[in-house]
Amino acid sequence: SESNEPWKTYLSNPIISRTDKAADVAKISKGMNETTRGFLNVLAENGRLPEINKIIGSFNTILNAKRGIVDATVTAAEELSAKQLKTITSAITS
Repeated sequence: SESNEPWKTYLSNPIISRTDKAADVAKISKGMNETTRGFLNVLAENGRLPEINKIIGSFNTILNAKRGIVDATVTAAEELSAKQLKTITSAITS
């Protein structure tokens, strides 16, 4: 989203050192779970912070697969009625 643009720009800025990014991430993540803080620190130290959205997406995919959740897209030639939507939703969630 647009509100994340400054953050994305910061993360991908090669002029800002990994050390500075790691220090900033440590400040930003204060109060977070120690595992999360450590993970963010490793990303910062290894120059991988710009990949965080891909990492989160992959994690969510793995977590959803473990939970038996799959993404589905329904494409219809015309707008579906409420009854049709209910039928499809029922079929997908059962």
